[in-house]
Order: sequence, then structure tokens, then C-alpha cells
Amino acid sequence: MRALLALVLAGPALAQFPELSRVLPRGGQRGTTIEVTLTGKRLATARELLVTPEGVTVETLTSDGDGKVVARLALAADAPLGPRALWLRTAAGLTDLGTFHVGALPEVAEAEPNGPGEAQAIPLGCTVSGVAANEDADMFVFEGTAGQRVSVELEGQRLGDRLFDAAVAVLDARG
Repeated sequence: MRALLALVLAGPALAQFPELSRVLPRGGQRGTTIEVTLTGKRLATARELLVTPEGVTVETLTSDGDGKVVARLALAADAPLGPRALWLRTAAGLTDLGTFHVGALPEVAEAEPNGPGEAQAIPLGCTVSGVAANEDADMFVFEGTAGQRVSVELEGQRLGDRLFDAAVAVLDARG
């Protein structure tokens, strides 16, 4: 009987832990300072943002009291490139794991609409940060010259709360 009572009482207690559902933007360029928005449940008492490994310093942390926390992050100029693990510490405990990426290239935010017929212009040599919603087709256009080599890398498969496999295609002006 005691074991059953303990399990029954543990259920409501576990439901009170904070939940981290999204981190936007998902990354930033080293040597810059950016604002990152963390959203989830029970984040009103945010106390600290833990980031590992080194190279990212949390300058400020503010909560709107309604599931959204904004952190100002300084990314060291010599920060190692790649993913960072992060957790938000609240009065009730730690959130689940979130991720953030430190990159070498300048960041450009995705701007909607940017679907067929409305491609967003971007410069070469940048990282585009955005969110792909269900059935979303994001299109970008850049200027190039005949024979120019262009490298495109897609990093976004299952980084967030969507379960889909992204794909990239590079097309000329005729499609």
C-alpha cells in the first residue's frame, strides 16, 4: 500500500517540472552577441541558463512570466564551432535538453513569405536561420556568376519539435 501511495503522489509532483519546447534562433555567429528566445511550460521562475561546452556567456536572462524567456548570449570570437547543450534552471528544477549552434558565418533570419514566387534574397557566405513549419517550402535567391562554385549545407533535420527530413535543391533562373 505504501508503494502505491508513493507512486500516486509522485505523478503530480513530476508534472510540475519546467519544459523547454523551442529555442530560437537555433544558432549564432561566433564573435557576436544575440538574443535567444526559449519557450515552453512553467518557465516563469527562470533563474539561470546553463550552456556547455565553453564559448557562450549568458549576459542577461528575463522571463515574461508566461512561458517565454529571453537570453542575451555573447558568443566568444574563439568559441569552438558546433552545437551547445543548454538547460534552463527554474525554481522547480531543470528543463529538458535544448540545443544551440555556434557558427562561423553571419546569420540571416528567414523572412516569410518566402515560398514559390516570393523567394527571399540572401547573400552568399551566410547561415539562414528559420523554422520549417509543416509542409513548408522555403525559397531563397542569391546572385552568382556562370561557373561559380557554390556550397550549400542543410543543418536542420529534427533539431526541434518537428519530425521530418528536410531537403535542399539548387536551381537556376529557369527552375
